[in-house]
Amino acid sequence: MSFYQPIIAEDNRLHCKLYHIDRPLPLSDVLPILENLGLRVLGEFPYRLQRRDGRVFWIHDFAFTYAEGWKSTCWKSTSRCRTPSSPR
Repeated sequence: MSFYQPIIAEDNRLHCKLYHIDRPLPLSDVLPILENLGLRVLGEFPYRLQRRDGRVFWIHDFAFTYAEGWKSTCWKSTSRCRTPSSPR
């Protein structure tokens, strides 16, 4: 999973990318996990990639907002987001 904030983004808006092999992840499996983290999913943008040998990979790009008390800091160098209480 990779969190990032688009260059042009509204307040409290983030994206995350999930990577999966062979078949797409069902939304009903992913949404409860993100919602339990305090995130409100606004949309999902799936991308299918196929190698020359036929192997398929999926990138799921989720757009979401987070609750008022959930503040995060993003470091562009690591494309990772942590809450202030997370260990460094």
